[in-house]
Amino acid sequence: MSADKKWQVPDFMKENQVDSIYKFLASIDWTERWLQYILCFHIVLCLLIILTRKFLKTQIVVFTVLLCSVLSAEKLNELLAQNWAVFARQQYFDSNGMFISLVWSLPVLINAVIILINWFLYSGNMLVKVKRKELEEKSKKE
Repeated sequence: MSADKKWQVPDFMKENQVDSIYKFLASIDWTERWLQYILCFHIVLCLLIILTRKFLKTQIVVFTVLLCSVLSAEKLNELLAQNWAVFARQQYFDSNGMFISLVWSLPVLINAVIILINWFLYSGNMLVKVKRKELEEKSKKE
């Protein structure tokens, strides 16, 4: 295989060939083990977030790590684009980062939003508890 062919992005990955996210995701070879591991990671992470919903400090750490991973996705995309042949059968990592955005960053951001929703619900519940206590104290005084 020539060096030019090795680093060439497949036709289905080129920007002018992609007209929907569904077609793009459908064109990915999901039988590759590393892609299955990424998918499993996102599912396990979502379950972990749901199971640790009452442990705010744990979720703060998870939230911070998630956002840092999204922040570093561009550098990760460059690194993976240079070394894709080591772990993949096809070159998925385009220069615009569409693949890593859809397969890594989007699920990570969805998990981060789940954490934020949990924090909003927790804050709302705390506000209700504080207000109830305040009203109880006020009624005791009267």
